[in-house]
Amino acid sequence: STAATMAVSMAGEAMGQGRYRDAIELYKIVDKYYKKSPFYASALSNLGLCYDKIGDRQAAIETLTRYLSAEKNDLRRMQVQMNLAKLYQKEGLEILENAGTNTVAEAVEAEYKRGTVQMIRGIKEFLKFAGEAKAKLADPGVPEKEKKSYTQVREGALYLAGDCYSRISKPDSYVEKCRRDAVKILEE
Repeated sequence: STAATMAVSMAGEAMGQGRYRDAIELYKIVDKYYKKSPFYASALSNLGLCYDKIGDRQAAIETLTRYLSAEKNDLRRMQVQMNLAKLYQKEGLEILENAGTNTVAEAVEAEYKRGTVQMIRGIKEFLKFAGEAKAKLADPGVPEKEKKSYTQVREGALYLAGDCYSRISKPDSYVEKCRRDAVKILEE
């Protein structure tokens, strides 16, 4: 539809100019009224990125999760899965960073566990699509041009999984296992 095309075009322009709230409103029009549009999946992807840019991580996660159901292209899905896992990583890092500001020891420990759980969630996502990328690389039906992108996705995902593991410093009971897992992943 012409309206969907115009909304996506205007949203892309607003996004390019750093007017993320304006872009959000335009992408929300596509999300609400044009679910059958060929632009729907890319609008969701960009909507999620805009939410992240304005600091609304929960809306970004929810939108990118819906995008994964709408996108049919495996490579684009993996690239957005990477962004989604990075959001989990950011959230986990922020929780871990702020955990020590609590004055009650039990609250500090609970926040360290919550942050670690988010980091592990990110790790699981990174490892999941690193495995999917590896399968695509082994598939003789995947064009060579795409294999380069799958290689980049896989290497980036493995690096970020190892990085997440290496950043987990609390609770103490997790640290040694996380360090071993980080080494194992980074050696792959």
